[in-house]
Amino acid sequence: MSIETQQQVTVHPADTYTMLKSILRNSQSFATTRSRTIVHTGPIPHPSPAVKIEKCEEILNYKFINKRVCLEALQSDAGARVYFSDEWLKIPNNKQLAHHGDIIFDYILSTKWVRNRSTKKPFHVVKNTVLTNNALYGRGVELGIDKCILKGPTQRDKPVTVGMVASTFEALIGAVHLDGGIKAAKAVVRHLGFRVPSREGKRDRARARN
Repeated sequence: MSIETQQQVTVHPADTYTMLKSILRNSQSFATTRSRTIVHTGPIPHPSPAVKIEKCEEILNYKFINKRVCLEALQSDAGARVYFSDEWLKIPNNKQLAHHGDIIFDYILSTKWVRNRSTKKPFHVVKNTVLTNNALYGRGVELGIDKCILKGPTQRDKPVTVGMVASTFEALIGAVHLDGGIKAAKAVVRHLGFRVPSREGKRDRARARN
């Protein structure tokens, strides 16, 4: 009767750690797998946040220096983790950036309003025409900003709302301002086609009455 003896090999934890570090240094693909399996805290969204940032930059005609500012502008859910650059990041939602963007929008359009002598409409009337939630939602959907929004776990199966798109739009303007300054923000607003409505002429008013 033969007895097979199985030899056990004991590997010291320090040796395992050294070997793992060597593998990680020499294998980028394994490093990516590691970030998904060891650091992974949830399903990786598709399309990825990196793809959404690229799409957003294309829409705005602006390249972010700090991509994480753009991530925050697109983040609609407080406390949700975002998978970016092979790691999970906890990014705050875009409420503060949306508030900042609203102020920047006001500044840019009010400057246009002051310089535009063809209109006598009060600025609050101009703002309520151009920067309402419904107006920003309509323009955002037209541009594709609604497709760039980062949803949290409780939002993924739900459609984007008017408020989500409007807040994201404002947050993106705020993000551009923080990332590139007021000149960059003005260029983006101009590129997106925001204009101060001109005063109606007599012919336009006559047509409206008829």
